[in-house]
Amino acid sequence: MQIHVKLPRMTAVTFDTLKYANALEAAGIPRAQAQAQVSVLAEAIQDQAKTVAENDRAIMRVEARLERFEARMDASLSELRQEMTQLEQRMIIKLGALMVVAVGVVAAVVKL
Repeated sequence: MQIHVKLPRMTAVTFDTLKYANALEAAGIPRAQAQAQVSVLAEAIQDQAKTVAENDRAIMRVEARLERFEARMDASLSELRQEMTQLEQRMIIKLGALMVVAVGVVAAVVKL
């Protein structure tokens, strides 16, 4: 049996369980014990691959949320700049009106 795992964002990992079991037997490990070790190791590799895949999916969800947040912030910033420009224009008009009144008052005072 071979376990072939394709990890997202990573290279594929292949674990040849038969080769591993044969290597253990060649090293003097009894067949039943070698098969048990292979089974446990294969399961651990599969669990790890699932965890990595779940983490990658979670990262992708967070990245998507961050992109939506950035888009909202860009829109809000654009609106804020527009409002500031309008406020600046209103303030210039009011300042101009105040200057006209001030010049009028000074002219009236000078004539007296």
